[in-house]
Amino acid sequence: MQQIVIEGLYNKLKDQGENIWRITKVSGNLQITISTEVSSDSSGEDSGTDDTSGEDSGTNDTSGEDSGTNDTSTENTNDQEAADAAIAKINALTSSSTEAEVKEARTAFDNLTDTQKKLVSQEVINKLTSAEARIAKSQSDLLTSNGSASDSTGAIIGMSYTVAGQKYLVTGTNTVTFIKAKNVKSVTVPAAVTIKGNTYKVTRIAAKAFTGSKIRRITIGKNVSKITKNAFAKSKATKLILKTKLLKKTSVKGSLKGSKIKTVQVKAGSKTVNRKFVKAYKKIFTKKIAGKKVSVK
Repeated sequence: MQQIVIEGLYNKLKDQGENIWRITKVSGNLQITISTEVSSDSSGEDSGTDDTSGEDSGTNDTSGEDSGTNDTSTENTNDQEAADAAIAKINALTSSSTEAEVKEARTAFDNLTDTQKKLVSQEVINKLTSAEARIAKSQSDLLTSNGSASDSTGAIIGMSYTVAGQKYLVTGTNTVTFIKAKNVKSVTVPAAVTIKGNTYKVTRIAAKAFTGSKIRRITIGKNVSKITKNAFAKSKATKLILKTKLLKKTSVKGSLKGSKIKTVQVKAGSKTVNRKFVKAYKKIFTKKIAGKKVSVK
């Protein structure tokens, strides 16, 4: 009878999922010892829990997105640091700064990308140009006082000169920027000009350089590689003739804003050369890039 009770109790507990380790009789009573070890059957549940690592892995996969955000953040930080370095050099300029210090500040600014230059305030830029103007004036005064301002000395960087009724700003030892056209119907920006006995290539066009009321047609010389934003603003010119092959997307950005230019004609060389640059310039003289839709031919 006792054996039957024990077996029945054992089977009942086992059916309920209990792990029976031992059944003994102590002082006339049955004593049941149940194992506390986790059965091997539960490993499936543990395995299921471990399978969530896939979900964790999926969560970790967002690191790619975080990385992209971090890349942008790093790029922005680098741009700000580069701009800050140039700003520091410019802000360090004083009324007693030497020409070398001013040139160093200018180089630091010029080496910035377009994005980095936007981080430099106009006030800081004005400080740099003022320092350059001061250096240019002191050099001019020195030359005048020494009686040495002859053609053989060459032009002074940072000063403007008028040649054949048009104004140019000397920007380097052999380069100038076209800053003011004479007021005639057809204006030509030459490939080069002679100032104080030296030849300077005309490489840039300044903003609002063609405001004369009589101007209707403008020809750009072969050495121009940059047409500044708003170069033709407030101009009545409707036709632009290009002899230069040096223009790129970044060098004409916003150049036609505020202008009345309708046609851009390419005259860079032979018919074959012209066709090549008509195709290229159609891609950059657009409303999105140059600031106005025009016909390029």
